[in-house]
Amino acid sequence: MNINPNKYFCSIEALFTRIAKGKGVPHINPVVDLGNAISLKYTLPMGHTI
Repeated sequence: MNINPNKYFCSIEALFTRIAKGKGVPHINPVVDLGNAISLKYTLPMGHTI
């Protein structure tokens, strides 16, 4: 598939990087927001695809 893994973070890395930069958690929809909240609370990757 010729995708560069160094160009984009996986979802959990992107979420934690966003929080570390003070950008907050984006609102997507209630189900995804719940998954993000659980990921942040327990530092547990609950990656999702849209």
